[in-house]
Amino acid sequence: MSKQAVPVHEKYPGTGFVILCLDGPNGEQARAVATADHLKYIETVMHEVNVAGPLYDPAGMRVIGSLYILATTNEARAHELIENDPYYQAGAFGEIRYQPFLPAAGRYIGGKIW
Repeated sequence: MSKQAVPVHEKYPGTGFVILCLDGPNGEQARAVATADHLKYIETVMHEVNVAGPLYDPAGMRVIGSLYILATTNEARAHELIENDPYYQAGAFGEIRYQPFLPAAGRYIGGKIW
């Protein structure tokens, strides 16, 4: 894991990473097996998750991955949160991208940071 610079702003210091998890070839099967445990897990780490949910194909008919916006500026913790997720452990994800993130504007943060 390479150390990435994490943006921090005094008005919104909590978020540091967006994680895009795209399903691999066994994603659908892995999700079917792990969904109940995944939902229980998310409930245990809810205080570190700003928003998370499934990604759908363009037609909106099939789940193709997951998106997480985490309330951590610690890259190692971001990896740990994903690697402890039952979807990850069941082999659902074929590609995972960790991207430093600073929420700067929108309803989600209640306005803007400038």
